Amino acid sequence: MAIVGLQRCGRDLSRSCFLDEILRGEPVEIDGFELRFGNDNQGSDAVFLTVIRGGRYVSAGSM
Repeated sequence: MAIVGLQRCGRDLSRSCFLDEILRGEPVEIDGFELRFGNDNQGSDAVFLTVIRGGRYVSAGSM
């Protein structure tokens, strides 16, 4: 989220711009998954069961 906020500010990088962009509530897409932060400060209600195998996150559904 921090990177997205900084990117959205562009050359107008200031604390005020950064906070405005983070709190705006515009969706953020990460690798096809959309996060949308609202008043509950949760990007998503989805839950993904994962395990760490060989130092990588792996979906528990594909074990």
